[in-house]
Amino acid sequence: MFSLDRERDTICAQSTAPGIGALAIIRLSGAQSLAILKALSPEIPESKIESHRANYSFLKDPSNDAIVDEIVATYFEAGRSFTGEDSVEFSCHGSAIIISEILRLMVSHGARMADPGEFTYRAFSNGRIDLIQAESVLQLIESRSKSAAKSALRQLRGGLSQKVTEICDDLTWGLSRLEANIDFSAEDIEFASEESIYEHLARAHENLGKAVNSYSSGRSLVEGIRVAIVGEPNVGKSSLLNRLISEDRAIVSPYAGTTRDTIEAEAIISGARFVFIDTAGIRKAVDEIEALGIERSRAEVERADIILWVCDISSAPKDSMDIGLNLNKTVVRVINKGDLADTVVGYQAPEGAFLVSAKTGTGLEQLSKRLADFISIQISDEAPAVLSLRQFEMLKDSMDFVDRGLRLLRDRVSSEFVIAEIQSSLKVCMKVLGKEFDDEVIDRVFRDFCLGK
Repeated sequence: MFSLDRERDTICAQSTAPGIGALAIIRLSGAQSLAILKALSPEIPESKIESHRANYSFLKDPSNDAIVDEIVATYFEAGRSFTGEDSVEFSCHGSAIIISEILRLMVSHGARMADPGEFTYRAFSNGRIDLIQAESVLQLIESRSKSAAKSALRQLRGGLSQKVTEICDDLTWGLSRLEANIDFSAEDIEFASEESIYEHLARAHENLGKAVNSYSSGRSLVEGIRVAIVGEPNVGKSSLLNRLISEDRAIVSPYAGTTRDTIEAEAIISGARFVFIDTAGIRKAVDEIEALGIERSRAEVERADIILWVCDISSAPKDSMDIGLNLNKTVVRVINKGDLADTVVGYQAPEGAFLVSAKTGTGLEQLSKRLADFISIQISDEAPAVLSLRQFEMLKDSMDFVDRGLRLLRDRVSSEFVIAEIQSSLKVCMKVLGKEFDDEVIDRVFRDFCLGK
């Protein structure tokens, strides 16, 4: 994707989103950045061009001394910039014509247009960030909820990187002692006991397990927490969906079986993104189309993180098992049509169930709070979650290698076999951080980046 020859180039690109706006930012990075700044904004005194200092000036076309735009230019010296190279950020007016002209002048003075993700790649290749942090840049840009942005920012600040580094330290410690014990076995010298080696490797295995298990919650943060609204026909599932998202998204009808397909809609609750899925009522289908809808309902149950099991206050609450659903996940029981509670003599909601009215909105605040509690239980502010599939797959592989190494160690198999497993585990962990990588790994991380980042 990127080549060493092209890494020496000075690159430029618009870093703000394309389109008309009040302001835009154009980023310049590479050895020629300062020279291009001086050529295009000669009115900025040499004495004022200091790192991290913003300078108001005019940007000119040197060929005719014509003013292109008013700009604010901020210089960042090598070693103190995002990319690790000399960099300049130009704040200009957000006209597409002005932006295009400024980029043309930069290219005519020795820069080239940056490839997608190239600024972040240079930050990685120059040691400013590791590969986990590089991935978090894209996740932060694309975050669609406060909780997703918060988790991505935690990764960018090195939260997960520190955890993986600690795992690498334990693996390295155990590996070095295993090898030293073999090297000096003839002298009957033991550098570390099997118990202490096992302790370090077991701790690495435990921390790998925590990281791997966090992916389910991390994925939910990025993609949204999937909530399937499930129940028999005509219990108010569609009305409940509309209430939860504050929009008439699903058709509401008094006739059973109106919803024949799944309907998805999103809402932000307590800073977290939730994807609600209204499903077809589950019963014995009356026709082929309804049967297909019910099959899709069952598929959504499998995909969902949370099930809202909706019943009607006017009928006896049923258990999910009554209609053939084995909900082996978080289930929140909802008794709908609570506005009719006075008409049901002696009615009392089952313990733990939420009595709501999709018609009036009664009880929805408590239900929303219960949904918000789900994400706070899954992810704490202190524990960084694995957010990308690449990280999950590699950390899972690393954990499997350690698991085999520990079993071999317990069975007192020759240390050479244990070493082979731990070496493999350590190598994979290093790849997670990007300390060992190949073109395929780099392409997987940076392929979705936009220009200017």
